[in-house]
Amino acid sequence: KAAAADEKKLLSTSATQTEPHGASPGFLSVTSLEQFSSVTSLEHMRTHRGEHPFSCLHCHASFSQKDSLNDHMCTHTGERLFSCAQCNASFSRKDKLKDHMRNHTGERPFSCAQCNASFSRKDKL
Repeated sequence: KAAAADEKKLLSTSATQTEPHGASPGFLSVTSLEQFSSVTSLEHMRTHRGEHPFSCLHCHASFSQKDSLNDHMCTHTGERLFSCAQCNASFSRKDKLKDHMRNHTGERPFSCAQCNASFSRKDKL
């Protein structure tokens, strides 16, 4: 659990002479000291490394991303207020319904720079 807590403490590297003017400073993983261009890419790399630092306190399921754990928690509460008009799928959050609608359109606007996998949702990247 200490490693998961450390992972949350992303250190923003300072812009120095090693970076061009105006470049994004990026993020550094505290646990592995790997450099990432964004928090999202750091989170996505957990899937490649098989890391699941976020655990459900009710059933001990574990997830690589905190958003996935938050979504999972709805299985325990049963709340689903937003429904898809095309397939009757329902969601606890409006943004999740919006993400779901990409399944119907086929849109996959988020791509991994390392493996070229594409996703309909940014949180899966």
